[in-house]
Amino acid sequence: MIESHLIRKGVIMNFYAIESDNVPFRVRELENLIRKHKQLYYLGNTEISDEAYDLLEQELRKLCPDSYALNIVGHENLSDSKIQHEPPMLSLDKIRDPQILHTWIENNECIMSYKIDGSSASLRYENGMFVSASTRGNGEFGENITEHFLYIDFPRKIQKSKKDHIEIRGEVCISKNDFENLSNEMVKRGLEKPKSIRNIVAGLLHKKSNLDLCKYLTFLAYKIENTDIDTYRNELKILEHFKFTIPKYSIIQKDLEAYHIQTIIDKYASDTEYSYLTDGLVFSFDSIALQKSKGFTSHHPRGKIAFKLQSEVKQTKLLGIDIDVGRTGQLSFTGIVEPVELSGAMVERVTLHNKRYIEEHQINIGCTIEITRSGEVIPKHMSTVTPNGEYVFPSNCPICGSILSETDTQVTLICKSLGCPARGKAAINHWIKTLKIDTLGESTIDKLWDAGLLLNIKDIYSLTEEKLCIIEKMGDKLASKIVSNIKSRREVKFPHLLDALGIDGLGTGISKVVVRKFTTFEALLNASVIDLTTIEGIGDIIANNIYSGLHRFGFELLKSLVENKHIEIIYDTQLSTKYNGLIFVITGDLSKPRDEVKLFIETNGGKVTGSVSKKTNYLVCNDPSNSSKYKKAQELNIPIITETILYNM
Repeated sequence: MIESHLIRKGVIMNFYAIESDNVPFRVRELENLIRKHKQLYYLGNTEISDEAYDLLEQELRKLCPDSYALNIVGHENLSDSKIQHEPPMLSLDKIRDPQILHTWIENNECIMSYKIDGSSASLRYENGMFVSASTRGNGEFGENITEHFLYIDFPRKIQKSKKDHIEIRGEVCISKNDFENLSNEMVKRGLEKPKSIRNIVAGLLHKKSNLDLCKYLTFLAYKIENTDIDTYRNELKILEHFKFTIPKYSIIQKDLEAYHIQTIIDKYASDTEYSYLTDGLVFSFDSIALQKSKGFTSHHPRGKIAFKLQSEVKQTKLLGIDIDVGRTGQLSFTGIVEPVELSGAMVERVTLHNKRYIEEHQINIGCTIEITRSGEVIPKHMSTVTPNGEYVFPSNCPICGSILSETDTQVTLICKSLGCPARGKAAINHWIKTLKIDTLGESTIDKLWDAGLLLNIKDIYSLTEEKLCIIEKMGDKLASKIVSNIKSRREVKFPHLLDALGIDGLGTGISKVVVRKFTTFEALLNASVIDLTTIEGIGDIIANNIYSGLHRFGFELLKSLVENKHIEIIYDTQLSTKYNGLIFVITGDLSKPRDEVKLFIETNGGKVTGSVSKKTNYLVCNDPSNSSKYKKAQELNIPIITETILYNM
C-alpha cells in the first residue's frame, strides 16, 4: 500500500491508480528461487518446506505484486510429449484467515473438500473411453503420463456424455498404507527409499522406468470439464456414479455463520484417520453458473479457493490504526500493535483488512487481539479477546478529503475521486513499471512528486533534463538517461497499454485475451459490457469494472497520449479475422511450439480444440499418421492441411 506520509494532502489531480513497487535486484533473485523450487516441487524433489516457499512468495508479492513468477501454474519445462488442456488447468488462490473465507463465501452455498497433497492430473475421455492422461504442466499443456495411468486403478470406460469428449481432473496421491508398501518394494528393487509421500507421487509420474510402481498410486477425481452440470455437488455425485474415488467433502449451507464454518474446518483439520495426506481445504461455490460468473485470472479461478490451516497465534494490544488508499480507491486498515515475537520475527503491524472486518470483530484502538503469522509479510488478526468500544471510521478520505462511500458489497469504504493523490501516485508507479521505463524508480518518483513535477501519467512525458536536475542528487548523466528511457518506450503493444491503465480486473492475462477479440482501440471503444462478457474468463463483475474504467478515464488518457505523439500503439500484425468461425485441431510434429500455432490461430479469429468432431473445419497435420485424430478426420472427410497451408490461407 501507499504509505500515508508519502502523500501530500490537499492536492487534487486527475489520474487513476494501481499500486506498484520498484523492481530491485532482490525481486529477480526471488523470481529465480520461486521458479527453481516450483519446478523441484512438481518433479518431486523438494528442497525446502511449504512455509519456507510461502515466505518467498509473500516477500515477492510485497516487492512486486505483478511479478510473472507469482502467476506460474505448475512447472515451466515440459517433455516433448505434451497434451493440451481444454480449458487451461489453473491453480488455486490461497487464504488462511477464516474471516476472509467467510467474506468470500458471501452467503452462498459451497462445497468444502480436502485439498489433497499430491500431483494434479487430467484424464481425457472420448465417447466414454479413456484415451490419455496428462500432468498439470504449465496449465496450458501437460506431460503425457498415459502409460503411467495404465497401472493406476481408475475407470477406463464411463457413461457417454452429450459431448464428444470430456476431461476428468483430480489429484494423484498415495495412501499412508500404500506408501509403506511402495517404500518396501522400492528398497527390494535397489531403488532409493522415498523420503516423503509428496515427493514420491510426483517422482513416479516423471519416471521413465519401473512404471508398474504406479499401481500403488490413487487418483482422486474432483472436476469434470466440458459438461453442462448445474451444481458442483451433482458433479461429485456423477464422478462417484462413474466409479471414481473422490475427496471427502461437506456441503456448506448458505447463511451459515462464521463460527459454524470454523467448527466444520476444525473437525476436518483434526481428522487424523483420513487415508491421504492433505495440505488444507478447498471451497467451491456449489452453483456452477456462479463459478463461471466470477471469472478467473491467469493463475486461478475466482469461484474456488484453497484454505490453508493456521500457524502460531499470540495476543497483543492494538495501539493504533493506519489507513491507506489503494489502487481502486478502497481503504485498507493496518493495526499498530505492541511488539510481540511470532514465528521467529518481531511483529509490530497486523492487517485488519476492511471496514466490515473491523466491525464484525469489534476491533478498536486499545483492544486486546490474537494475531497469527503463517509466512505472511504482515501478520493477520485472528480474534478480538478484549473489545474496547467501537472504532469510528472517517467520513472523508484521509488523503484528498473527498467524502467516502461504501463499496457496492458494503465490505469497505472507497474514495471515488479520480483526483485523489494516493490513487494518482500509484497510477504513475504502475504505468512506469508496466512500460518498463528503467531508472525512473520509486524514490525518484517520490522526489518528483514532492517537487510538483510528476503529478499524473501525462507529466511523465513532459519531463526534461532541466526539470530533472532540480531534484537533489540528480546529475546530468542520470537525467539524460531517464529522458532517453522514456522516449525509448514510445512504442507500446496494445495489451501492455491496457494493463498499464491499472483497471481492476484488466491485468496482464486478461488484457491479452481482450485484444484477441477487440483488436484495435476503436473496436474496444465501441464494445459494451455484454460484448466483454462473451470473452471466456470474463464474468459480469470484471466486465463492468473494465467498461467503467475505460470510459471514466482510460480512453481519454490513451487518446491524449497518442494525439500528442507521446506513445504509439502497436497492434499485433497477425491479428485478423480470416479464421473467424473456423475450428481447428492440431496433431503431430510441428515446426513451431504447439502453443505458438494455437495462439496464431486464435489471434486470427479461429478456435483450437483437442479432438476431431463433425464441427471441426480443419485438421493441421504436417505428415500422415496413425493417430486417432488423423483417422477420425479421414472418416468424417474433414480437410487435412499442413502448417504451410494454414499460414497462407
